[in-house]
Amino acid sequence: MIKKTGLLSKIPKISLIHIDQNIAVVDKPNDLVVHPTKMSAHDEFSTLHLLKQQVGRRVTPVHRLDRGTSGVLVFSFHKDVTQKLTSAFENRKVAKEYYALVRGHTPDELLIDRPLKKPENGNVQTAQTMIYTLARWEIDVPLGLYTTSRFSWIRVVPHTGRYHQIRRHLSGVNHPIIGDHKHGDHRYNQFLRDIHGVKGMMLHARQISFNMEEKDFLFKTPIPIRMIVAFHLLDTFAR
Repeated sequence: MIKKTGLLSKIPKISLIHIDQNIAVVDKPNDLVVHPTKMSAHDEFSTLHLLKQQVGRRVTPVHRLDRGTSGVLVFSFHKDVTQKLTSAFENRKVAKEYYALVRGHTPDELLIDRPLKKPENGNVQTAQTMIYTLARWEIDVPLGLYTTSRFSWIRVVPHTGRYHQIRRHLSGVNHPIIGDHKHGDHRYNQFLRDIHGVKGMMLHARQISFNMEEKDFLFKTPIPIRMIVAFHLLDTFAR
């Protein structure tokens, strides 16, 4: 997290995946907010601020990622494009995929169909998340009630876009995301963070696809270093 210090800090650069006359697509690092909020008042930078300085023009995010989530994020240069893409997100015409490292051994495939409450008013909304297991580990480290601990690497496809949907859905089926301080398991979080120095929430927006002006767009981001390090660590401990 980059904090205000009163001194001129070195301005980091955002990894730019794509840019044209309508949109800019970036690979947002984890622990960086998309845009300034009251909760991020002490942060020196936001993704919006950094991208604006980098491209030299006004930009508007057309969707959101949590501070702790890294990955593909789309910005618009024009109001009409912002409206079109925002509408596409709201009408489920945008396909998104995430990678996550979670507690436990997940099934090969699982559809989580569980309504979620809106935090601002408690209204219940339908919510669906599909997961596909990519790898599993079992290590000889007791992090809970058992003598071993289990982890899974999963591909996540949200069918709806609710507040903290992926994080809440995975926690609700007893497979919380590693590094998630709000919805996760502190014992598993501590194992990677404090004992082995692997920091950050293990949730990454891997790819996004949509159609705009009769043209198909697909943008992908590489697996972030923090997840690769976590995978290698689990490989060394695996039974």
